[in-house]
Amino acid sequence: LMKAAAENKDKIKKLIITDAGHDDSKQVADIQDLISRGVDLLLVSANTAQALDPAVTQAMEQGIPVVMVDRRIESDNFVTFVTASDAVTGRFFAQWIVEKLGGKGNVIMMAGQSGSSPSVNREIPGEAVFAQYPGIKVLEKVYGDWSPVKAKQVMQSMIQKYGQDIDAVWVAHGLMTPGSIEAFVEAGWKDGEIPPHTNADVNGGMQLALKHKVPMIEVG
Repeated sequence: LMKAAAENKDKIKKLIITDAGHDDSKQVADIQDLISRGVDLLLVSANTAQALDPAVTQAMEQGIPVVMVDRRIESDNFVTFVTASDAVTGRFFAQWIVEKLGGKGNVIMMAGQSGSSPSVNREIPGEAVFAQYPGIKVLEKVYGDWSPVKAKQVMQSMIQKYGQDIDAVWVAHGLMTPGSIEAFVEAGWKDGEIPPHTNADVNGGMQLALKHKVPMIEVG
């Protein structure tokens, strides 16, 4: 974003970047502040689709065009939506796991943040693929909140609950994959024994997969 703005200085007078840290209320406040500052265009990646809808709609109603990036709101009150296909990603992850397990095994689904559109749009197609195979059982769907720290904590509790019954981990995004793998390592799983994981966009998970011989698919 900063690179694109720098390359188009003749068209972009000022670029303002805010970070809500996965907090709905902070992102709403940021958007309202940007509206009051009279920005000409808003690029928004909505933390959760429902909570951010009113703020984005308010911007549009005041004549400020909004482009949704990666995460959309529930309504269609925006100009356009720029994203990769979350549905395809979710299906790829699930189909790869099915093939890796030979159509039989137990899966933990590590979703992102509850209500966040990229996670939901990956979860639903992934669950649909798993449902086609009677030998595949989703032990539990948990939420890692796009955080390696939270994902590690959640996977630690899953390991305590299911132990060696876990055959694969469907992870919605690569931000959470390192935490999940670390949980298995610290629980005493040896290199080459950690269940297959999925990964997207971030290379931390891939580095750990190479180090600990974890089967992995990456969709970037």
